[in-house]
Amino acid sequence: MNLKNTFTISEKFLHRCKGKNIALVDDVMTTGATVEMASQALKAAGIKNVTVWAIARTPETSC
Repeated sequence: MNLKNTFTISEKFLHRCKGKNIALVDDVMTTGATVEMASQALKAAGIKNVTVWAIARTPETSC
């Protein structure tokens, strides 16, 4: 799945959160691609640190 340029950060959000630490909550993390791209977008927009909280994680599979 290609998630490049999927996430944008609202200027209204940045005004309140730029330079701060935030938590990104995901219900179920599978490959981690979504939280990775969202975290990259947030950090590129000036968020100091992104911590990911996931309620559940799918098992890793080996090929």
